[in-house]
Amino acid sequence: MNKDNLNRLINDCNIFKNIAKGSVLPLLANKDNILISKQGEISYSYQLIPKDFEQLSFYEVNKFYNHLKSYLNRVQNGVFFKIISIDNKIYLNTNLKESNLPYCKSIPLENPLKILFGYRDLYSNVSHGSDFLKFNNQYLKIINFLKLNEDEIDEEELGSFGDYIIQFEKRNSWMIRQMLEVKRNLLLHNLLGFKRNIKSEKAYSDIEEVMSDIIDGKEMIFMALPSILIRTDDYHTLSQKTHLILRKLEERGHIPIIETDGLKYFFENMLFGIKPSFKFRSHELVTSYLVNLLPASSDYLMDKGLELESISGTKLYYDIFDSSDNYNVWICGPSGKGKSYLAQHIQDYYIEQGIKILILEYGKSHDKLCSWHQGVPYNGKVNFLQFKNPHYLKDLILNITGREKNFSEKMEQGRLFEVIEKGLKENLFINHEEFINYLENNFKGIKYYFTPIREYLTDDYARRDSSVVYCDIKDYSIEMRAPMIVFLFEWFKSWEGRKIFVLEEVTKFVKENFQSEVISDFARDKRKEGGSILTITQHINDTLRYPFLDVIFENSEHKILFEHDSEIKVELNPLAKELIQELGKEEQEKREFSEFVLSRGTINKIARLRRDNLKYEIFTSNQIETSAFNRYEKENGSGYFEFRDRMKHYVEYKYGK
Repeated sequence: MNKDNLNRLINDCNIFKNIAKGSVLPLLANKDNILISKQGEISYSYQLIPKDFEQLSFYEVNKFYNHLKSYLNRVQNGVFFKIISIDNKIYLNTNLKESNLPYCKSIPLENPLKILFGYRDLYSNVSHGSDFLKFNNQYLKIINFLKLNEDEIDEEELGSFGDYIIQFEKRNSWMIRQMLEVKRNLLLHNLLGFKRNIKSEKAYSDIEEVMSDIIDGKEMIFMALPSILIRTDDYHTLSQKTHLILRKLEERGHIPIIETDGLKYFFENMLFGIKPSFKFRSHELVTSYLVNLLPASSDYLMDKGLELESISGTKLYYDIFDSSDNYNVWICGPSGKGKSYLAQHIQDYYIEQGIKILILEYGKSHDKLCSWHQGVPYNGKVNFLQFKNPHYLKDLILNITGREKNFSEKMEQGRLFEVIEKGLKENLFINHEEFINYLENNFKGIKYYFTPIREYLTDDYARRDSSVVYCDIKDYSIEMRAPMIVFLFEWFKSWEGRKIFVLEEVTKFVKENFQSEVISDFARDKRKEGGSILTITQHINDTLRYPFLDVIFENSEHKILFEHDSEIKVELNPLAKELIQELGKEEQEKREFSEFVLSRGTINKIARLRRDNLKYEIFTSNQIETSAFNRYEKENGSGYFEFRDRMKHYVEYKYGK
């Protein structure tokens, strides 16, 4: 770019202004993602969103590195790259106008200073200590390397210690050949001596191999400067972290060094917009070694949703309503692995988003969640006539009679529908007594099927303003359970918009007959209508024993799978199966998090959910924990405060403020 064009670009750019008196940066201006140094060098900044290697097969990862290696080998001389992994995000600065790194999405980055400083500008001077810098209330140490371990190494090894930057530039191939030729001749001279030198023989062989690969275009030589950045809010923590990282690096065969006198040089050298210098601490690396040092993988699921955590500690987001048309969720795992905690965490998140939840379970796992959100609990009286849909009332009667009373014939079912429809249109019944008598007039003896359930019937209407409806089916007699399921399904259907129907321990209360057919059809319909069914089971192999569960499983786009003690016999994504075998291998701090595999289409990833004491006490289905809370309620009284306040008081009492 000539001088006039450069001046025009500078005039069109934003000039960097350092608020703090005396703060000087070697950057002049920027526009959009364009950076201009005080030397007039132009470069570009991007945020990179690479593939998540954990979700790729070995073949796909290998293919990625081959493409990356080929790309770098073709890069022109003089092109530089700075790739920084900071706060679990990856950024690139390069003098290439277009970022074409393979398998990597590039988003132009408009505020590059924010990466290190947290603000567009410095608001305090960059002050120097003996081995640290301080700016914007943060301390920074830079660890470089006198020597890297010559054995196999990868980015995860260096990047696992925190923020990490690598700067590199391709060397002139002709100059490299000349340099290697000189080294080769020196080694050859040593080999011609009287004593055999094994070390020289290996070095000579290595140089021969590298020269051959460079001539063939398989390898190139890059000048590279990898650095670990340690940032904290106080110096004591900074020193502790630095000591720990140095020890671990040395254990892995590296020779690290904390920068002292050269701090200013290395700090300015790593800033985006500054052409990197490789005068000090740089390493000559072949392409195949270099690519393994690049921050090339990113923990990623979705842009928004429930906050989870990757194995590396990166924040992940997961949204069951992110998929196009199938929002059904299947959660399975043995007791004690965190299955119920996660399931209720998901429900709690969506309730806070304004999405309605209907819970049907066998047991009392969700009663505290219902109380927390002031839901409608069903554990006694029910008004089946709350909904006036003739199709619903027909299904209700079929479940009350168990398809007896000749209702197994389609013709008789059709007549039942006509009778109900006529009664609704002509307002021939407004309460249960009138409804039963009306049916008896048309179907002699049908009233006796209502006898076992009459104690549960009421003509009072339940409130419809709550986001949560909850039913422990165990509270109802066997005769009442089938019609109760139909009633709750109708309640769920009456809601508009996003909604979730929760089925927990469904095998304990659904018979292998008409009820299972109703649930199977319901799972298919909700997939079409945009609702979600969230099914919670003990073991994935339950689908082989219960056909209706297999229907739900096959119609569930999202599968959340915990560690299984026995062999998984159902068909699963092969990568998901492999990841399930990895669960529980890393030593977990007791009760600190639950670990599971998320599987949905191309997404297959291990995720974690950290424990929160308040939410744990609300969501836990552990009987010991629940009994402890109930004892506290009994001893301290439960009538003076709302449930939320009582639960908060209990958590403070148990864990401290």
